[in-house]
Amino acid sequence: MSKSVKLNSNKILAKEFNANVKGYAMSEVDAFLDVVIQDYEIFEEMMKDYQSLKKEFAKLKESHKKLAIENAMYKQRLDGIKANDSNASYDNLELYKRISALEKALYIAGVDPTKVK
Repeated sequence: MSKSVKLNSNKILAKEFNANVKGYAMSEVDAFLDVVIQDYEIFEEMMKDYQSLKKEFAKLKESHKKLAIENAMYKQRLDGIKANDSNASYDNLELYKRISALEKALYIAGVDPTKVK
């Protein structure tokens, strides 16, 4: 069943019913009201979807803000690092090796390096 709205305010306003001796033809009025009810059901469903999407959008917007702030912080932290500073990388590697060797020596001596102050 495809969901498409069959009425608009002009169609509702311009709708005319044929009168019979007792008034309007009940079957015509019932058929028209059935269409109106179907349209309102579609509108209600659309509004639920809209509200759900609106909430989801608000969550995504907040998440985007947080990520933008986090990204700015990382950029600021990385600004001081030079892209091809191989000497600094070498120095860091040497420091890591020295720290690793010292930790091994502490473990061999029976001292937990994570507990040393």
